[in-house]
Amino acid sequence: MTCDCEIHPYVGAGKLQFGMTRDEVEEILGKPDDVEIDSEEEVRELRNENGLQTVYSRKDKRLVEIGFSSNIQILTFNNTALFTNEPLDVFRILLAADEQPYELLGFIVLLNLGITLTGFHDEATDERAVTVFTRGRWDSMKEKLKPFSLK
Repeated sequence: MTCDCEIHPYVGAGKLQFGMTRDEVEEILGKPDDVEIDSEEEVRELRNENGLQTVYSRKDKRLVEIGFSSNIQILTFNNTALFTNEPLDVFRILLAADEQPYELLGFIVLLNLGITLTGFHDEATDERAVTVFTRGRWDSMKEKLKPFSLK
């Protein structure tokens, strides 16, 4: 399954919308290749073909996070292709859309957009990844987030 996805902050990406059940996501993406229960007792589904990861809350088993690896060619935000354009250009566009970026463990967290990034602002361009998440998902981590500035 390929993914032609436009990110909609705090709504979802493409046909995937936060709050969907695992069955609803499976209708769109097909069966996952692997299912894990993480340390927070959330369900993580992995799809190897495209590197897509979906995460469901422990409480109500609804979609709360979607992770994209760089093998997903058509992932866009405001009509900007995130994985096929120059990484630093993409990074600057996203920072212009959220002027309060944070960093935690090498991840850039854009709370105003509901997006995390890695590999866009450093040399690891082959390991770029984007995650979109539901409102409140990072609330418990806010005190650990450090303001980020692109120098």
